[in-house]
Amino acid sequence: MSHSLKSSKADSISNFSSNFNSNSNNNYSYIGVDVAKDKLDIFISDTGQFLTIPNNKTNINKFIKSHLSKVSTPLIVCESTGGWERIMLLHLTKSNIAFNVAHATKIYHYAKSKGILAKTDKLDAKTIASFAISEQLSTSNVVDEVQMELKDLVMRKVQLKNNMCSELQRQRKHLSKTVQNSIDRTVSFYRKELLKLDKEINKIFESSDQYIADNKIIKSMKGVGDVTAETMIVLLPELGKVNKRQIAALVGVAPYNNDSGRKSGRRRIKGGRMEIRNVLYMAALSSIRYNPLMKKYYHQLLERQKIKKIAVIAVMRKMLVILNSMMANRVEFIEDKSRSILC
Repeated sequence: MSHSLKSSKADSISNFSSNFNSNSNNNYSYIGVDVAKDKLDIFISDTGQFLTIPNNKTNINKFIKSHLSKVSTPLIVCESTGGWERIMLLHLTKSNIAFNVAHATKIYHYAKSKGILAKTDKLDAKTIASFAISEQLSTSNVVDEVQMELKDLVMRKVQLKNNMCSELQRQRKHLSKTVQNSIDRTVSFYRKELLKLDKEINKIFESSDQYIADNKIIKSMKGVGDVTAETMIVLLPELGKVNKRQIAALVGVAPYNNDSGRKSGRRRIKGGRMEIRNVLYMAALSSIRYNPLMKKYYHQLLERQKIKKIAVIAVMRKMLVILNSMMANRVEFIEDKSRSILC
């Protein structure tokens, strides 16, 4: 690397450092962590210290004992990296240390807004810490090995179902006998694997009183079946712990305004957790047929000249808000009481 390029990167870090303010309005001491497969780049905002450690159990525990024990109320902030952060999160949970898995896109746009053009692992760690201070981030839900295993099993189930759906669609085409036999064998394999996954998921659910209770509450709403309940419990742990607007935004069924000047555009849903939204869509279709409250609400929307697709999304949101309230209050679905919940 040329001297000018090195100077450019050094200047970027230096300029960012001069604008960096580690003072926050809450009691947390933010620590930014840039996670990679083999290493963790760490920036401690209170002291301005950089560390790089291997991403493994031994070194993470050493870091917790030697450094985090000296920090007052630490909060570790990292991005989701598709799994490489899991070892760190597990050991932080075991040591009762707060953490937050921040939204990578928000951090990216935050860096752009600050004019940070260079990219290094150290600079990324510092940017994450600065973003955490700017947004006054709080703790994420704690994680444990059982929860992570359940999430893996449910996500694998989703993957296999998507693959099987593609194979079943190919069956409709007029293909050669050899190709048809190949598709049949593949579909048969997927079905066997799905049965195995279901057994493992049920085994974990049946061993936990909490999961059994949550499952009973969610399934008490007509139209919500085993798949929807299991997916929500595992992939939406915030259910019952946040308000109705936050839960709608998390799932991606919150309508966002699209207005500018005299223009009043159509509201659209954006973002959210696709896996939850997919199962909730199927549950909404079932509820429109079998749940009197949702059926009435859906037809009221149609009478107000709403497009059918928009009406279904509105039903999804109403179901989610009611389920969120049920989980928060630990009560099963009662139609008369649910009518009073505003969406």
